[in-house]
Amino acid sequence: MRRMMISRSSKALLSLGLAAALAQPLLAQEDTTAAGERPREHVVREGETLWDLAAVYFGDPFLWPEIYRLNTTVVEDPHWIFPGEVLRLGEREIEREPADVTAVEAEGREAAPEPEVETPPPPPPPPPSETTPSIFAPKPKPVVSVVSAEEDKRRGRTLLPNDFYAAGFLTEGETMPWGEVLGPADNLRRDQVQRIRSSNSVRLFEELEVEAPPSAEYLIGDSLLISRLVRDIPNWGDVVKPTGVAVVTSQAGRRARARLVKQYGIVANGQVTMPLEPFKDLGYVEPVPIENGTTGSIITTRDRNPVPNREAILFIDLGRSDGVSLGDQFEVIKPNTSAGAPPTRLALMKIVHLREHSASGMLLRIYDTRIEPGATVRLVKKMPT
Repeated sequence: MRRMMISRSSKALLSLGLAAALAQPLLAQEDTTAAGERPREHVVREGETLWDLAAVYFGDPFLWPEIYRLNTTVVEDPHWIFPGEVLRLGEREIEREPADVTAVEAEGREAAPEPEVETPPPPPPPPPSETTPSIFAPKPKPVVSVVSAEEDKRRGRTLLPNDFYAAGFLTEGETMPWGEVLGPADNLRRDQVQRIRSSNSVRLFEELEVEAPPSAEYLIGDSLLISRLVRDIPNWGDVVKPTGVAVVTSQAGRRARARLVKQYGIVANGQVTMPLEPFKDLGYVEPVPIENGTTGSIITTRDRNPVPNREAILFIDLGRSDGVSLGDQFEVIKPNTSAGAPPTRLALMKIVHLREHSASGMLLRIYDTRIEPGATVRLVKKMPT
């Protein structure tokens, strides 16, 4: 009778354990799909991270390295994935270790009694490591607090190529050598003269057809920056928002084919192209704190977000002619109404792109969300010359 009770109890625990094990990955799915029906690819949307995708598709956010391993030709830095990138998710579900379930002795068979072993409680989770990039951690609720992108990925090079090319800039009223994206190369016949006007987008590593500006040609091997002209700012020209980088693979007169090798947004016909600006690697040099640095003001934000986000791009009215350098850091400040009180710090930003009279700054820390055009910026850390 005692053996019968043990058998039934063990069976009940086994059923509950298996049910919980099967239910857990399903809770992390966006859709209640059966095992093995995971799509082979995922197109990255704004705000997604490898941590999020591993939680959705594999049921475990700590499996994000598996997605990175499958996409090393697409993802240069696992801290950063960009909208429009197509990530492989593998051919099948990741093999998991089976649960350690002890078989229950069949009724009617004598089973040797096993000594009861007290299972030690699982160890507490380790404290968050300072070296673990917080971009892979679950997204916190939006609060007004110090948020640091420096701690995420800036423990290496001073400036990364993707930061430089994806930042965008103001044209400052200059006539730029714009070419034009005609559309995906597969949709354009060689003898076709009239451009396709439908909204056709191009995916990473696909080919697109472009047209060079009048009296110019793109040569095989040329690198092109593809951008959207977002809006016009009085006295400062167009806001340029890059969407990708392409390399010319063939050319016939002003028309050329190019392969998309970097993608920062949706690349589609009607966007503009220009020769890629050379990138100068700053190495691992750290800016030096200074006092009473140069002051300027925010012209506008690149994106029209109601609340500034970490790593958003701000344009300021200081540039090369004012002695600003790539890697310089500026504080966004607000004058204090109290007599003699220091100004209120709103944010910290790093210069990631330069023009003659303006610069593009990436927000590293946000202390206060009241960051608006016209706010004062002050140089607080200067790159050594």
